[in-house]
Amino acid sequence: MKKLGLLDVTTAFFSFVMQAAEETLPRLLPLYGIGGETELPEYEVEHFEGYQGSSPVRIGNKAVEQHQLDVYGQLLDLMYSSCRLGGRLDDEVRELGVRLSDYVAKQWRKPDAGLWEPRIDERRYTHSAIMA
Repeated sequence: MKKLGLLDVTTAFFSFVMQAAEETLPRLLPLYGIGGETELPEYEVEHFEGYQGSSPVRIGNKAVEQHQLDVYGQLLDLMYSSCRLGGRLDDEVRELGVRLSDYVAKQWRKPDAGLWEPRIDERRYTHSAIMA
């Protein structure tokens, strides 16, 4: 967004992501509610059909409960990109980056739920390891 000149939007998004992350550290969730909520219950709507009759139709997202390693790399990359594009990280955000880096250095070899959020046991995913 910053590349497009939308500095206010970029700053607001960066602040939102940093505040949401602070609430759940050292764990980062794969998603947060629009207000930073960390509880996003999922339920099925039995009387609806999805695209071309697909089912089940769900509201919410149970993936909020999953461990996805790629989110750490995405957040650290957001910090890096912000600096590369002329932004500055205050001491608190830099400390958060250090804590996340230390945490992910210990975790990146462990199984996770992966980018596509399958509802199966955790396993090793190349994408997760590379992003971590």
